[in-house]
Amino acid sequence: MTPVESAVLCNSNSTLSNASHLNQMLELLRVLIEYGSAEVRQRLEEVGREVSMLHLDVLLLIYHFARIS
Repeated sequence: MTPVESAVLCNSNSTLSNASHLNQMLELLRVLIEYGSAEVRQRLEEVGREVSMLHLDVLLLIYHFARIS
């Protein structure tokens, strides 16, 4: 998997066009879907059940942002 720059991290003064912003959001969704079938999902699911109140999707986003930063 190749890390992607998240559209969520772009500031509001950015000169991104709507199409570019949409493409970044779709790329982020694609990466999160890939995580869904990866081993990391199983590990986060186990940890999440035991020690976290966060939804699995939120844990995956946190994992992704930590990975790309």
